[in-house]
Amino acid sequence: MQGTNRTVHIGLIGLGTVGGGVFRLIETHANMYRSARGIDLRIVRACGLDEDRARDLGVSAEQFTTDWHDVVSDPRVDIVVEVIGGEHPATEIFTESFAAGKHVVSANKALLGRHMSELAQAAAHAGVQLRCEASCGGGIPIVGTLEHDLTGNTIQAIAGIVNGTTNYILSRMAGEGLDYEEVLADAQRLLRRGRPHGRRRRLRRREQDRHPLLHRLCHPYHHRRRVYAGYSQDLRGGYRGGARARLRHQDARHRT
Repeated sequence: MQGTNRTVHIGLIGLGTVGGGVFRLIETHANMYRSARGIDLRIVRACGLDEDRARDLGVSAEQFTTDWHDVVSDPRVDIVVEVIGGEHPATEIFTESFAAGKHVVSANKALLGRHMSELAQAAAHAGVQLRCEASCGGGIPIVGTLEHDLTGNTIQAIAGIVNGTTNYILSRMAGEGLDYEEVLADAQRLLRRGRPHGRRRRLRRREQDRHPLLHRLCHPYHHRRRVYAGYSQDLRGGYRGGARARLRHQDARHRT
């Protein structure tokens, strides 16, 4: 057990499904972090659009704001955690946080997949850190593994199913012999039922065509090679159309 060495103040931007989970984890695991790391994590500002939602999460009136500028400009905040997604105002949140000397932690796969190089350079220039582990594999520590644990290895390829909805759809198609459209409709129904708060995620055409998956894969490549693997329209594939045929092909390959 370690004694508390320092207190780290966090400004959280986004109180939807992901942000709400972050708030709860930090609040409920505070003693664990202090014991294991000697760090006292405290959320001093939390930004969201729904005051009732914030109140249900346990966000106090002193913590809550609807303006992300209040978080970035707060001199107490050491780390800004951005979990709203999209490019704007997330880009401005990043750049203004860097300018204010604050580190940024983000799960924003769309923004980082497209602008990782510029944002990483801006963070380095400001002398702060940009951490984006959650934007790649959620709870799978792929960025840290590539940056530190596998530095002596030559990585030739990164492959796999890196999206939970994709995994669900392909698993049911392969295991039950169902058609893509049938499983997709079921996945959409489950997502609607399971996301009562925050941004309801819909399987739009861009998500079915693997855009978020490419965003995720750009990040580990950048961290491993120190070269930005830019998001490209030419890399788009997808599992709409011919998915069952490709599954049969993969199954045949594994059987031979």
